[in-house]
Amino acid sequence: MQLTCLRHFPTLFVLIAISVPSVAQPAQTGTLREDSPCTATIPFPQIQQASPEIARLQSELTDPDVPVTKLFIMDLAHKTLIAGAHIQGGSNPSMYALTALYLDILLESVLQKKGKAQSTSFKTLVQDQFFRTDYMDSARQSCFQFAAANIFPTLPAEDQFFLLNSNYYPLFQSSSLTLYLRELYESLDKQQPNSDDSSERDLRFFRGLILRRIYDEDPAMGRAIILDEIASDSPRVDGDALTILEDETLPEVDAVARRQLSVLPPGQSNYASLAILSVLERYGTVNILPVVKSAYIKGAPRWTSDEKALLLSYLLHADPIFVKKMVRRCAKTAPVNCLSVFTEIARVRASKGLVAHVRSPEELNALAADYIGYPDRRIAADAAYIFKWTGNASVESELWKNLEAWHREWAEKRPIPHKSKATKTVLRKPCSSEPVRVDQKKRLRGYVRYISRAVASTEILTCRPGRIRSISLLTPLCHPDPAFKSAFATDFSTLMN
Repeated sequence: MQLTCLRHFPTLFVLIAISVPSVAQPAQTGTLREDSPCTATIPFPQIQQASPEIARLQSELTDPDVPVTKLFIMDLAHKTLIAGAHIQGGSNPSMYALTALYLDILLESVLQKKGKAQSTSFKTLVQDQFFRTDYMDSARQSCFQFAAANIFPTLPAEDQFFLLNSNYYPLFQSSSLTLYLRELYESLDKQQPNSDDSSERDLRFFRGLILRRIYDEDPAMGRAIILDEIASDSPRVDGDALTILEDETLPEVDAVARRQLSVLPPGQSNYASLAILSVLERYGTVNILPVVKSAYIKGAPRWTSDEKALLLSYLLHADPIFVKKMVRRCAKTAPVNCLSVFTEIARVRASKGLVAHVRSPEELNALAADYIGYPDRRIAADAAYIFKWTGNASVESELWKNLEAWHREWAEKRPIPHKSKATKTVLRKPCSSEPVRVDQKKRLRGYVRYISRAVASTEILTCRPGRIRSISLLTPLCHPDPAFKSAFATDFSTLMN
């Protein structure tokens, strides 16, 4: 649930580069170790038309002092293609094949490069792997893994982050690199984030990324780290990294949760508290239900929206009747606190901003279905919106029923934008100078939000399974009544503009 802004990472990288010592002893750059699997076995392509320029670029490709960039590789491949190249086997290669060939030649020589030439060339090897048209063979992958294990520890923090975050990391991950990551993970404790909240946020994000890569390559090591973090009262990584274990529940979390909930003050919503509640939501068993219910009720007025969503997501799985009562009470006594309760629960298990898995989709659907016709259209809109994720087609007719009712209500009185002499934008009724009352404006905002969200759900269920389009394009193009479709589209356009 926690979003990490990466614009502050340069400051973090400077801190790490200054104060984190080397925790591995990589091979000296510019030399090739005897145990290296990277041997020069790949010949350059044969050129029909001799070209001094191509010869120069090919020489620089393996030169220890020349950094090889993406543009360098593409330029060399393009010139080779134009010159009429043949590769081993006598075939006429494509641009992609030539690029992959030159990447393989670079891979065999990258350990002999020095300093900046080596780090730049290795980043190019990683980011240009998409040029491959087939899988990397085992010999080249062994070379890639060996090179990464030796080069990665020498790189600055920003380059390490780039490589850890790359989709091609699995190509060069290895047990040797994972051992380095384990030491790097602990070395980040030496960082002392300044008063700027972004430093702590970015440090936690970086550590979480390292932890996920450790777990991918060595699940046993990653699991041990995760369990240690869970047992602490102040986890050093966020919930999205701590909740990656495949276990449905972790009984050992119950004792930890009881202790942590007894001292966790509601309303803090800091990194540690959200990590603790994320672990409870993900792994907690029904055995701690009484403790969680008690904590939720006692802190109900003070829990932040993120904290409340995590607790309700657990409770919805363990006791849906209790959650139904809590939502009903909130909608009745404090509706302003319930305007996004359904989507917040749905977003608890999010990945890169998208809902990955709703923990209890059936229970959440049943709960939200009771509110898509709620008088407060802001709450109704939030309830309707979750169905574009959970895909419950059983509410489709109810969504259209509500949309048609609201269209009829506003057909004769919908306000339009109008600029006053004071250049302030106000809403006025059509053909009238009478401003819309405050309560009407509130209802209008609820209407706009409701139709945009309800149509999002309905359209995806009816016309475009699996696709989520921009709200500006969410018009009910699939409604069976052409007249309503046309009128609603006009109405929607007027309101949104």
